[in-house]
Amino acid sequence: MISSKDNNKIKHIKKLLEKSKTRREERRFVIEGFKAVREAVKRGLVDEIFLSEDVVELCDDLDVTDVVSSGLFKEISDTVTPQGILAIVRFPEYDVDELFSNKNCKLICLEDVRDPGNIGTIIRTAEGAGMDGVMLSKGCADVYQPKVTRATMGSVLRVPCIVCEDDLTTELDRLKKSGFTLFGAYLDGAVDYREPDYGGKVAVLIGNEANGLTDETVTKCDKLIKIPMSGELESLNAAVSAAILSYEVDRHR
Repeated sequence: MISSKDNNKIKHIKKLLEKSKTRREERRFVIEGFKAVREAVKRGLVDEIFLSEDVVELCDDLDVTDVVSSGLFKEISDTVTPQGILAIVRFPEYDVDELFSNKNCKLICLEDVRDPGNIGTIIRTAEGAGMDGVMLSKGCADVYQPKVTRATMGSVLRVPCIVCEDDLTTELDRLKKSGFTLFGAYLDGAVDYREPDYGGKVAVLIGNEANGLTDETVTKCDKLIKIPMSGELESLNAAVSAAILSYEVDRHR
């Protein structure tokens, strides 16, 4: 049983939890909770599983790597009330070209969305609304940081999350060449979001929580859409906007 915080495996877990650079280089991240770990096992993504000594009897069906003392497990856990199980898992891999070739592909594209809770909620909602993937600019919060993965409730293992290696505008040009129509959520958008036809290949762009879409990205959009609001609101939360638009797009399948 591991009981020292100086154990190399414990140090590795902490690095993966705390450092996005380590996650990117190793293409590994940490998930917690019985449901999430079992989902990752089912999908063949698990490298190692660690249990708190308190829950060993609950996990006879799992190939456990090591047992950790309950006190130490609470120290390395990123949750307030840990379930006593975590795993190091590989990034899910997807064939992006195959995804984009789907003649009815629907994407949510995020530009510099920084709040981890928003990112996680958008990924979770994308699955619920039947979206085919989420594209994220380099300026977005790290998809595989603990706050994001926890907010997805397991959806991060199932929804293709495409993190742009180039500038977002380059990726948007790629989408347009692949036949996508780009709809930008924009405060000054001239079209009510319920008016357009979202048939075929569609990408809906959601901007930064404070600043919205950049001017450069707006110029790439084929249509600008807005969500009408009553009262004195200036804007809606990014995750709420993404949810409303995702379900509207799904109506047009």
